[in-house]
Amino acid sequence: MLPAASSVVLVATQHMCSIADTTALLLALEQLKEPWTKCRLELASRALIVKALSLQQKPDQKMSLSSVIQQYLKDFPSETVQCIIHAYDLSFQEPNSFSFFKNLYEACNTVPSFVSLLLQISRLPAMPNLCLLVHLLFLEKTHRNNMNIQNQLLLLYETTGTNLITVLIDMLKEYANKRYYVIDDPQLALIVTQFLKYLMTTYEVPPALKQSFVSVLSLMDPSLVMSNDVYQAKQWLNAWLSATSPDRMSHLINRLLAGNNSEEGQSIISTVEEQAFGLLKFVQDMPENELMNLIRLIEILAQNQLIPQENLLYIMQFECAAWKEELPRASVLFAQHLLNRIMPSLCLIPDFIPGLLNSAPIMQIPPLYNELKRGYAQFRKPSALDAGMVSPPMEVKEVSPALSPEEQEALKRRRAELVKDIEVIPVEPVVLNQDESVKNRVSILINNLTVMNIDQKTGELEALITPELENWFVDYFVRSRVERQNNYHSLYVKLLSKLEASGRLSLVEEVLQKSIIVSKEIIHAEAKSFSDQHNLLRCMGEWLGLISIGRDVYLSQLHLNLTDELLIAFYHKRLLYVFEFVCYLLRGCKTSTVMHPPQPWLMALLSLLKELTMVPGISKVLGRVYKNMMDFVPFNDNDVKIRKSDLFLAIPEVANNPDFTSEASQNEVIAFFRQRYPREMEVLLDGDHHASFPQKTYHEFVPKTQANGQGPNAPGAPVSMEPQLMVTFGDEVKSLNPQQQAEMRSVFLEKMSEIVKSYNQGMGITHFQIATSSLHAMYVRDLLDVTSTADVLTCLEKAAKTVTESLLFTSLHLIEKGLLNQLFDVFRSVSALVPDTMIITVVKTNMPMLINVLLYRLRTSVMKNVKDIVTNDREMNPRNVNELGRSASRGKFLQLDGVTENERVDNGALNETQKNVYLKMVNVPALTEALMSEEELANTSVLANYQWIIDVIRRLFSSETPVFFWDTRFVQSKQINSTLQECNRLFKVIEGRHIASEDAKLISILISVIRNSSFSMNYHMMAEVVELSALFAANGVADVSSHITACALEALSTAEQRSSIVSLLLLLAGKGLLDVTQMDGFFMKVMRANSMINDMTRVLFLCFVDLVLTHEAVKVEELPLTMREIRAVAKKEEGKRLFRFENKMWSYENLLKALEEKATVIEQRNALAEVLKGESVVKLMKLFSDAIRAVKAKENVAEREEAFTTFLAAFDSTLQTQSSVTAFAAMYAMLTTSLQTALAGYNTYYDCAAPDALARVFSMLVHREKDANHRVLAFKAEMECLQAFFYHSHDFNEPRFLPAFFLRLLIGLLKMVVIAELEEATRDELLFLFSSFLHATAPTNTPIFVTNWLQIVSMPQLLYMMINSKKPKLMALENEIVLSLLLYTPPLYSQDIKSISEVLLNRIVDFIHVLLVSFPGFMVRRASEYCQLVPEELRYDILYDCPLECNPAMARMGDESFLDKAWSTRIEPTMKYKQDLERVSLVDAAEKVMMSKDVGNNLQMIHRVIEMSDASPLITVRALVMFWVMEEKRIHDSVEGTVSVKLPEECLILFFDEMNVYPKLKVEVIVTLEDFIRFPCKETELFMNTFIGLYRRMDPDTQRLMMDGMYRRNKLYNGQLGIVMTLNNIQRN
Repeated sequence: MLPAASSVVLVATQHMCSIADTTALLLALEQLKEPWTKCRLELASRALIVKALSLQQKPDQKMSLSSVIQQYLKDFPSETVQCIIHAYDLSFQEPNSFSFFKNLYEACNTVPSFVSLLLQISRLPAMPNLCLLVHLLFLEKTHRNNMNIQNQLLLLYETTGTNLITVLIDMLKEYANKRYYVIDDPQLALIVTQFLKYLMTTYEVPPALKQSFVSVLSLMDPSLVMSNDVYQAKQWLNAWLSATSPDRMSHLINRLLAGNNSEEGQSIISTVEEQAFGLLKFVQDMPENELMNLIRLIEILAQNQLIPQENLLYIMQFECAAWKEELPRASVLFAQHLLNRIMPSLCLIPDFIPGLLNSAPIMQIPPLYNELKRGYAQFRKPSALDAGMVSPPMEVKEVSPALSPEEQEALKRRRAELVKDIEVIPVEPVVLNQDESVKNRVSILINNLTVMNIDQKTGELEALITPELENWFVDYFVRSRVERQNNYHSLYVKLLSKLEASGRLSLVEEVLQKSIIVSKEIIHAEAKSFSDQHNLLRCMGEWLGLISIGRDVYLSQLHLNLTDELLIAFYHKRLLYVFEFVCYLLRGCKTSTVMHPPQPWLMALLSLLKELTMVPGISKVLGRVYKNMMDFVPFNDNDVKIRKSDLFLAIPEVANNPDFTSEASQNEVIAFFRQRYPREMEVLLDGDHHASFPQKTYHEFVPKTQANGQGPNAPGAPVSMEPQLMVTFGDEVKSLNPQQQAEMRSVFLEKMSEIVKSYNQGMGITHFQIATSSLHAMYVRDLLDVTSTADVLTCLEKAAKTVTESLLFTSLHLIEKGLLNQLFDVFRSVSALVPDTMIITVVKTNMPMLINVLLYRLRTSVMKNVKDIVTNDREMNPRNVNELGRSASRGKFLQLDGVTENERVDNGALNETQKNVYLKMVNVPALTEALMSEEELANTSVLANYQWIIDVIRRLFSSETPVFFWDTRFVQSKQINSTLQECNRLFKVIEGRHIASEDAKLISILISVIRNSSFSMNYHMMAEVVELSALFAANGVADVSSHITACALEALSTAEQRSSIVSLLLLLAGKGLLDVTQMDGFFMKVMRANSMINDMTRVLFLCFVDLVLTHEAVKVEELPLTMREIRAVAKKEEGKRLFRFENKMWSYENLLKALEEKATVIEQRNALAEVLKGESVVKLMKLFSDAIRAVKAKENVAEREEAFTTFLAAFDSTLQTQSSVTAFAAMYAMLTTSLQTALAGYNTYYDCAAPDALARVFSMLVHREKDANHRVLAFKAEMECLQAFFYHSHDFNEPRFLPAFFLRLLIGLLKMVVIAELEEATRDELLFLFSSFLHATAPTNTPIFVTNWLQIVSMPQLLYMMINSKKPKLMALENEIVLSLLLYTPPLYSQDIKSISEVLLNRIVDFIHVLLVSFPGFMVRRASEYCQLVPEELRYDILYDCPLECNPAMARMGDESFLDKAWSTRIEPTMKYKQDLERVSLVDAAEKVMMSKDVGNNLQMIHRVIEMSDASPLITVRALVMFWVMEEKRIHDSVEGTVSVKLPEECLILFFDEMNVYPKLKVEVIVTLEDFIRFPCKETELFMNTFIGLYRRMDPDTQRLMMDGMYRRNKLYNGQLGIVMTLNNIQRN
């Protein structure tokens, strides 16, 4: 650096900190045009440091710094990076500047390319600053937690080598010395430390660096100097998953397996396994290459037998979840692939696969079971067990020696002890023989016992408790206090400790013994009272834990054997409470000094508790109680190892067992214990011992299959095996592959099982009760006197068959229908693959099997219950069966009439006739006859599809996804498309089988949507209704158009936003759904009912304008009744009743003329279509196509000119020789050819040759005319033809509307025709014609063209010519164009489309701002109209858009007449207030109020109109205020001197008095007056006078309100002379 420059930088640096903000300096340095010098770089670097450091005191300046850096990076990216690098170096030279880069990053990390450019310095040949790059990576890690900093550092190490290690060691040294320059977070320090450890152990690092690293570690926190096993394992696994080359993978796996010889290596392998298995939860989100690498890793570990048994079981849990399809599809495929790869290794593990095949979870998943069986048969070593591999459930287990006879006998004895009936322990009361006062004194002492007075009370208690009273006290203390007051247990323990310390040891021991006795009494209580003592048992458990193991007192097995109590409770269905009792007792371990693992008694008890929680189907309450206990004690569940116990000897009945869930299965429980205790369970399940396991009795309906086929049938009854659910397929599923068939079979089985379960828990219970009652009634009436129980049960068996079949016969129709509907729902999404017909066929095939299952279970359960009833009845007193049977309780059974003489039983036996009553009962028709017919099955499918259509439609209408649907045809969202596709698919199933009632439901949904109050402002809902109506009609739903049209016309009469309903009618017409005949009658009735001009009349005119005149959706000849009524009204009111509509004066006479002209136009268009097919026009268009091709060939100018000359000659010749071809037809043909040519190549790229050629021809046709008037006429003809063609393409899409084509064409015409015209007057005429076209194609008429239209009207050349010329005609037209744009905007603010219209709204606002800034005073000319259409922020900008002639700042020096002229200037001569009042017919009433004529009645009329009118009341109020202010002088001048004309403020006061119930209207009046008090003009003078006059007549609160508004406006819009003068005038008076 030059000395002079160095001095400059030094001086600048010294004064830089005193600068208020260095942003200006940075911007100045950036804007220098000269190349960057060292001096400039130095100065910018130092300024950057100062700016970044200042953010600590001024954090709000972050945005400023980020903007500066963004500008730097945009203009000088490389110099900016050098500047930051240099600033980074400088910041570490000064101790107070180290936070520079962190501040800079926090301010600029969101700046585009900031981080990416700095990261690219690692690619430079000589890296400028490695420290900065590492610092940047650390900051990125801090702000983006998902960044893998280790991988980034590893990549950086491969580039920089040991330089990176040096930098990182230096950073750690700074951190260790508490200089947090770069590393300021312990977690980051730990990551860096582990990364360096990894480098030291994996790569060759110089010894000096290793020594430096060790010395740094000695200075750091010991928590950071930990084993790096986890870190190395994570690094290795990341490298393995991302590896792609075989050599890389071979190197990694060899390095991992080589570590198996060392303890550290084994730890790394174990950690890799743990992390790899943890990834199984996320396989659905992993890339395919990582999934393959993960499978390969697990396969290699399994091959090397490095996966422990518990991890293998974890893999099998994952496989179970996947094969049951509880996981995503990707996880299922991964699991299948993984199992195939590791199966050979699993088969080499002794007993592993056999154990899995005998486990209940695997048995419940047939596909996984079969896969394991197949793999085991394929890969295991041959053995003698092959013969056992037949079918599931199979037993593949190791042949182990059987139990000895002594061991078997011991098992029997032990089981007999556990399953015997619980013996109730009687309670022995202790009687107090002494005075009752002693008991009372003891009770009072314990009641008053507290921690503070425990010593005193203990002494008093000792004195009272004599040896004779000890038994009574112990009983009272335990039963009345301890048992019920668990919140005082800690206090009572202290009491016992005090008594023990005072020498009353025997008393304390008696309390312990009594507590054990009371606990056993509760545990062994009768079943009916056991559940009521739940809280007492829990209290006793907690108490026993505190006074026994909590005080290191051994709980003897002789006194209370907790293991046996748990086993007995398990068998007798009272485990929940006993389990909780034991867990609360073990909480005492918290205060024990000896009851901790591995204490044998404790570990055995904990093992049993844990084993109980693992039993399949056991109540989840046990798991929660066990977990709560483990959370309370000072050891954890990992310390508990499952040991063998006697739990298998106490296997309970699962059914109706409160200890199990309702889904629990007896088979699963038995399978669980068979897996854990195979030898013992073989003994218990063999031979006579099978009966030792209780079978399920009837309580909840349908018992499970009895062992060995022994059902609950009566002796002698036929024994049958329970039919099993299975699914049979035929040829109907041959289109599915085997895997799809298996999935379908699984779904059918699941749904059929659900049907069986639903029947069991619902209708089956009713059937069971009816059948049982019927059979019991038969028994009591006919069979009670029969001696042989076998004969009785045989007869009842025959009767049960008939009764149960009859009951089931009545329900099969509903059962079959329910199954079908469930299956339809399941396969709905794949109906193309599994159609309804396939489902119906499969159901028909398998329903007989389902009937057999239901019938068997119903009949079996009924007969079991009846057998129990008969057996119990006869066992009560066999000698007096008749008496007992007839006296039995029959309250819940059916009773029959008494027997006749022929029915009476003689000698205890039935005669043949009586037997035949039962043996030859009338058979029920075959149950299959109750199934649905083909037609009923088909109707079920149709009804299901109807319901799905309804569900899809309702889901669509409940969505809030916005859809921009202004067009008459198609602008549809993906959601609408998907709904239409789904409904169309469902209609295809219904095709030809429509149900009128269901069709009516579909239409009623659409009608309810249309009648919704928000429908008229919800454009996406309107689109959905139209599209769905079209879909309904296309698919055969009857009377769609008539119903929807009627509803739309009804909404037209009632909706708030009636104009929106006109859009609905337009959409319906576009889809061919508009019932024109119905609409014709509706229009006629409306016209007859509305003789006055009102909102309904305006809506009617809107319908004619939109439907008939503009979009031609309805033809004039289709409305004969309406046309006849229009002609009658037009004739009656000829020359009368003009009213403003759509910014145009209308009457019925005008409307009739427009409709008749439209009919003529349509006729002419039809004729034009015939002309365009003529041979001469076709030849002409061929020449025009040649001209377009010549335009494409830009390089050949001569050929292009020749083509145009040839075409123009042919054009003239055709017009002269072909009388049928008019100039309009020829130009229309040119437009059609040009647009079709543009459309032909639009799908690939847009070629501008077609519109350019057309613009060239049009300009040549104009400019070849010598006379100016002829040029105007020629251009007028062109624009009329273009307008007709534009409308036809836009509205009917014939040819397809292409906005870019018309944009290019119009810009070309503007430049080649309008701007190219040399004569000013002619140019103005051409400009007027061009702008008239823009006005005609405004967004309200052609919404598809809105963005392109806005682009044209915003062109500076066009705005300048229209406004700056000061031509009233052009300015008025431009005002109309702006107004038509603003009329389009209000619906864009609707909530349902605002999100997608925001960009368009912003462009419109920008256009308005351009007009306000570039052409002051233009917008204010129509302010009263504009302000009703723009948002609040634009409203005041338009109101205060001061024209130059009214701006005092534009007055020349000494020009005293300027203000006089300004005050007399009328800014807005055509205010819209009169039209607003005419709309509600209030002009006459407002004028009469001012003229003091019938003031009361006229004010009441104004009141009623404001209150009841459909129009906005605020618009009416504003119009009234403006009328009274602006018309006061006209009215005053027009009346005679005797008439008293009221001042505007007097009219307003009368209005306030009339509308006093609406205080908001007063505010609106004041706001309206304030709006027009602005710059010097006539309106300001009038409104200012009225405001001041009204202020003087108002109460203080209203005056305060008025002044606040004026003060607020004075602050916001300073310089508005009218506001200042108003405030001065009020203050002066």
